[in-house]
Amino acid sequence: MKTAEISISSANMSCDDVVKFFQKMKIQSSITSNTSVVCNKTSYHIEKGCNIKFNYVISNELKTIWESVQKEFKLNCAHLKTKDFDGCITEHV
Repeated sequence: MKTAEISISSANMSCDDVVKFFQKMKIQSSITSNTSVVCNKTSYHIEKGCNIKFNYVISNELKTIWESVQKEFKLNCAHLKTKDFDGCITEHV
């Protein structure tokens, strides 16, 4: 895998914290913040999120990165987009 993009979000997410976490883990990436309206069954709420882009990453590294990010920020899923995949990261790694 060459390039990959992961989108993560949570009600209390701070992309600044994500950037610092990636720096601490020595993971090269480009991280931008976004705000989304999300439907949770019957109610709509706002979530803060981050788009994380990797210029070069291989599958086994992606799995390790996801497990670390998932644990640190208490996430259930993330959206992963690569040349060959577009969906929930748990279906790929």
